[in-house]
Amino acid sequence: LFYVPLFDLILVVVSRIRRKKRIYKASKDHTYHRLVSMGFSKQHAVLLLHGICLCMSMVGYLCLNLPVANANIIFLLSILLGAFAILKLENEFNSYV
Repeated sequence: LFYVPLFDLILVVVSRIRRKKRIYKASKDHTYHRLVSMGFSKQHAVLLLHGICLCMSMVGYLCLNLPVANANIIFLLSILLGAFAILKLENEFNSYV
């Protein structure tokens, strides 16, 4: 349920630290703004974020009935997916800035 907000938090903090910006100051470097700057319409950016949240919530719910080892593997894969997305969004954002 909290995959997208945590992803956005980590993305913004890492990005601001890399760019030597204050992490508590408002700016337009959140996930939504990056998607819009990449060419997504506002509606598609919101739908994409809601879709990811829905998918990750379903994955989390389905992992409740899996053995611990399998659930941990899925958890690690979702973290790797998030790390890849952070790198991709950070590189795209740097090319627009």
